[in-house]
Amino acid sequence: MTAYNAAEGKYDVVNSLLDTVSGEQAVPFDYGTEAEFIKKVDLSVAGNIMDCGECHVGGGAMEYIPHPDMTKRTPLVDLATTGVVGFGGTAGVAAPITAANYTAFNYFIDNYDVDGDGNKTEAQYIDYAQAGVMEMDCLMCHLPGYDYVERRHQLRTGKLGSLAAIGAGFASDNGAAYGTANFGTTVVYDNVPDNGSNLQLSGTWMDENIAAVPDANNCAFCHMNEFSVDWKKRGDHWAPEGQYDFAYEVHYNLGCMGCHERDTDTPPSWVGSDPTSLAENYVAQGLGSLGHDPAKGMYAQYSGLYNKNDNVQFKDCVDCHVTGTEGGQAYGAPNPTAAHEAAGLNAVVAQGANTMDGNAKVSHIDMMHCSTCHSRKIDSYAWGNTGAPMIDATGADHDGRLTDHENTYVTKPDMTDQTSLQWFKGKLRAVQPSATMFYRDKNDTPALDANFDGRPHGMDALLMTDVLAVNAVNGWNAISYDTHGNVTQADFATRLGALATYIENKAGVAAGTAKIKFSIFHVNFANQHAVSPAQYAWGSGAGNNPLDPADDNVDTCTDCHSSASNFYNGFVDTTGPTVMNYGASTSQRVPFTKVNGFSQPTDWHPNQFDKFAKRSIAIQISNVDNGNGGLTTRSVQKSENAYEASFMTTADFAPSYTSSGAIDFTGFEKGWLLKVQAREIATGTVTTRSKAVGVGGGAADVANVTELLASLGTFTSDFEFTVTADGAGTGITITADPGYEIKLAGGVDNSASFKLSHAAYQPATWTAVDGSTHTGRASWVAYLDSIDSSDLPAAGEAIIVGLPATVEVGSTVTLTADETANDDAGSVSYSWICNDTTDDPETPDVNEGILDGPVVDKTFSKIGTWTVTLRVVDTYGDLITVSQDVQVTAPAPAADIAVDSPSGLDNSVTFSNLPAHDMLYIIWGDGARQRVYDTAASVSVPHNFSASSRYFDGSNYNYRTTVYVYNGSTRVDIKREILTIAP
Repeated sequence: MTAYNAAEGKYDVVNSLLDTVSGEQAVPFDYGTEAEFIKKVDLSVAGNIMDCGECHVGGGAMEYIPHPDMTKRTPLVDLATTGVVGFGGTAGVAAPITAANYTAFNYFIDNYDVDGDGNKTEAQYIDYAQAGVMEMDCLMCHLPGYDYVERRHQLRTGKLGSLAAIGAGFASDNGAAYGTANFGTTVVYDNVPDNGSNLQLSGTWMDENIAAVPDANNCAFCHMNEFSVDWKKRGDHWAPEGQYDFAYEVHYNLGCMGCHERDTDTPPSWVGSDPTSLAENYVAQGLGSLGHDPAKGMYAQYSGLYNKNDNVQFKDCVDCHVTGTEGGQAYGAPNPTAAHEAAGLNAVVAQGANTMDGNAKVSHIDMMHCSTCHSRKIDSYAWGNTGAPMIDATGADHDGRLTDHENTYVTKPDMTDQTSLQWFKGKLRAVQPSATMFYRDKNDTPALDANFDGRPHGMDALLMTDVLAVNAVNGWNAISYDTHGNVTQADFATRLGALATYIENKAGVAAGTAKIKFSIFHVNFANQHAVSPAQYAWGSGAGNNPLDPADDNVDTCTDCHSSASNFYNGFVDTTGPTVMNYGASTSQRVPFTKVNGFSQPTDWHPNQFDKFAKRSIAIQISNVDNGNGGLTTRSVQKSENAYEASFMTTADFAPSYTSSGAIDFTGFEKGWLLKVQAREIATGTVTTRSKAVGVGGGAADVANVTELLASLGTFTSDFEFTVTADGAGTGITITADPGYEIKLAGGVDNSASFKLSHAAYQPATWTAVDGSTHTGRASWVAYLDSIDSSDLPAAGEAIIVGLPATVEVGSTVTLTADETANDDAGSVSYSWICNDTTDDPETPDVNEGILDGPVVDKTFSKIGTWTVTLRVVDTYGDLITVSQDVQVTAPAPAADIAVDSPSGLDNSVTFSNLPAHDMLYIIWGDGARQRVYDTAASVSVPHNFSASSRYFDGSNYNYRTTVYVYNGSTRVDIKREILTIAP
């Protein structure tokens, strides 16, 4: 929940758990009367337990009233006695919740007719002290052969305390009727281990029967059964007809916990403290902790079960096949890197989810999750499981569940690969669509609150209890089931009319007020379970039908890059065998929602984003002309999930924006959101200000621009911009204050309603790596189709040009690589190494010996023979090197040495014609050495020569004198001379 902060122009999150009367948190709401409860509730806590609890291990909200502080949770069994703190309206005081109070915790709609009176729409009271609660049932996961069917039967009859014993096969039903004493808390123990003499399970029995790591069959009952949705969303293992999963697909043999089990060697972070005292229900866990919370991946973008432990010790593909992390090394999985390199998949040839400026930045491996190529179900064999279901929420299934997941006309039998592609977190991933068909009220006016939640605006989905009530009166099931998958316009008309009448009567409004329609809502779920053998993966050359050798592709690139390929050009069947025909326009259907600033209708989840995660990809499937004056659904091309029809990007900041036309005030304007982003030009700081019409002050229903501005109130002038009427008075102009620029945020705002879509988005042009430009999906896909192996870059070459064999010390030489040799090599990097350079220990992070770039300058500071190596890394990541030796020599001697006096050993010597220098190193030739620090071109240095007879020839003394001339650490000259001095 939010509250408007007018001072800052934003909606602050408020504590929706706070009871404003008592000041306590998590206080159940009392609907007051049975009629109000029935009117507003379809699935309360007890109803949820009986419906969804068949796949829930218990505990949590199925045993307690939740509370942010786990020490303050109220056990459900204590509702009618101890009660709940704050329920009576007094802080710190607990009051019981009795049968006279109608809350979502002690009443439920009797969808399963637990009392057997035939009335499935009544409000039924539950006393948990007699019915029991769903405590955590460890054996659901850890006891192979657990009887889920009997457990489910107990759930459907409201006998919650008997689930564990009966599911484990220790006991049978007590035969007691719903509501009688202890009807759900007692059982008949008729098969207890130890011959029934001891109700405690012995250690011997535990050793013989309990699976420490849950058996995959236990997981499968909830996650892979026909009524479950996980296999329909995430895919499943498969094998060709006549073969078996376990003999064909190695991942099948690992079982579910092969990937999802955590390593429990490291104790949980809360060891040593009472976990119930934690303020947070889910504490952050480290590696190896909380093994009873199976690991989940981080790429399930629509997962409703996300918590802080996701992706902790989960084994994704790379953990087993590449890095050996998260325990993956235990499986010894083959590393595909060499195969990927051989196929050119490591070549930097694409742009990925980055800017589309024509420059290759990533490889196929960089931008595609493993599932993109390896998750594809090629055969459906006997089971007929294909996934990609349509969930029919127009009626219950044969077992009474509130929606139908499993009739023949929604499970899509006899189809194979329904995977598609979608961008998420910067990568393409294999996804599988799931569609839900449901009823809603179009609600153009505030006169009707069709789901009775107190918010009569927007397109309310009808309560399933209302749908089932209408179905019960008319003897209907889900519409796809009753029509055998052939739904006509007349079928919809009959049901929509009956629902409208029912809702109008329930709400007490005039006939014709309700505008009941149907919608289809699609979600793409990450598919990582339908793994195919490597030889059948996309890009292997196996083609659309890997089981048919005639379909193979010699050029493996055309496995995907071809108009004939089903990789991104194929279609996904959205409704399977069910054919729906309905009235034109919005007479019987409405799109699920509108996205991108309320500018585009879509039947897809708003979080289906483009590759930049900037815009939702709008896809309508329910607006196709059926040729008979109405509409029908269509299949969706896989590329539609990845790319918009017309490429768009966010608008630029500008001094002002004005409505492109007259604003339409004919609807109900409450909730229109104006979301302005203001950028301070000097600093680049962006601040977002928001105001929704009629929410947080101001009139809700406005008829013109004047009333709109009045409803927005001080928002029009309090911040970094002003909002005024445009010149015609039929739209608005948003003008930035001096020093600022503005645009609209787009996304969930109503920029289109204000005729300001151009202030949120603008057309975009993509430049491909071949230099071609594209403005939409059709052109881009045609470009992708044109790619084949001839477009792969050549291997890199390393060629040095123009490097001299000999250079003078201290000179600078230009090292040049032949870049023309790599004109066809794509993205290539160059670097040089010369072994005359040693690393400076003062800068350990810098490698002084490496020079980057195809053309660099190198100064040789040491005399000797040195090796220059050119390193080329090509687009495939391969390193190519070539080396050449360079001899670095001293310069030709230039310095002169002369004794200042022809006689006398106590003399001086002049060193002249010196190059630029700062030090002379003199070897006098008489055993003495001397350093002289001077920078003059001519230097006279005194020296008393040795009078040793070894230097005397009978007439004169002779000394072999050498001077080394240094400039810094570089020796720039050397000179040797025989000095002759008379005695």
